[in-house]
Amino acid sequence: MGRTLYRYVLAETARAVVGGVLLATFVLTIMQVMGLVDLVFARGVPASEVGRLFAFMLPSYLELALPMSLMLAVVVTCGRLSRDNEILALGAGGIGVRAMLPTFVTVGAGVALLGFLLAAYTRPWAERGIEETLQHMARTRFTAALRPGVFSALRDDMVIYVEELDPEGNMTRLLLSDEREATRPQTIVARHGRLVSDETATSASLFLREGTILAHHYGPTSYDKTDFEALEIHMTFDSVLPATVDADSTPASQLAFSQLLAERERKLAAGGDAIEESLELHRKFAIAAASLLLPMFGMPLGIVRSRSVYSRGMVVSVVAVLVYYFVVTAAMTAARQGMVPAAAALWLPNVLLAAAGAFAFARVESSNRSAA
Repeated sequence: MGRTLYRYVLAETARAVVGGVLLATFVLTIMQVMGLVDLVFARGVPASEVGRLFAFMLPSYLELALPMSLMLAVVVTCGRLSRDNEILALGAGGIGVRAMLPTFVTVGAGVALLGFLLAAYTRPWAERGIEETLQHMARTRFTAALRPGVFSALRDDMVIYVEELDPEGNMTRLLLSDEREATRPQTIVARHGRLVSDETATSASLFLREGTILAHHYGPTSYDKTDFEALEIHMTFDSVLPATVDADSTPASQLAFSQLLAERERKLAAGGDAIEESLELHRKFAIAAASLLLPMFGMPLGIVRSRSVYSRGMVVSVVAVLVYYFVVTAAMTAARQGMVPAAAALWLPNVLLAAAGAFAFARVESSNRSAA
């Protein structure tokens, strides 16, 4: 294929890839918006923390969006060339569809390299950042829900009012309504207080100093009054944040590439199977390599005259990539159960993709050769 035509197709495809990445990332982001909004307004988590959490999620979105966008770019570019009869004109000039394949593979190679860098370095760093952010949110979400001069619900049966609250979480002149015991509701007034939660966000302790407890009894005695110098109130909660992993073990997905290789070698040398490390290692290479195969699969889908090439291309691209990821996930599950080796589990989907692409490409090449 001539240099001019090569640059023309390359520019068209590159623009479509960039647009596809932005669109796919936007769609994937919208799917998480409600959960993030709930953290801010219903759970009392600071918006800055939620924004930080979202930023760490982006590499995972990009890892999925890149191959999806490449597939969409190839389908849309070929669809436009086919709709405008440019592919037919190229065929009449002796340039078949095979001549365009290297151009798309060039773009695929760039996407594959970027995808590998994301999987090997950026995503592990981002996943560690997600875990650290979740732990910090778990430790601070209760004090973050407090506002000076406002009644705030710690639980459905506990409401607190704080007159002053400093950045360190120290409270001054507070009022607490505690109805955890339905037969003995309490009102507690204290001069000073501090709320501290555990790292799992399932319990917290409220430390109070210089206060009074007014308890109401549904019986012969209406109220009793107890003064205290120091009081600790322990509260349990349903966790509102994803469970964090054991601090003593780092998941393979959070290990940087060099750490992953070292951990895999260490486990293999100790006689272990290192199945998670092997799966993660092959996953980084196999999914990146799939970007080199997607053009062969996408070109036949795009070289069809259709007025709805853009909408059809979007649907086909999303479905094709999601099916690929579904097969990868199923193969990884089979590998964890010892049904297939880790290498076979991760590279088998690529073999199937290559076979399907080669078959479809051969058919469309034959069809265009006959039309020319």
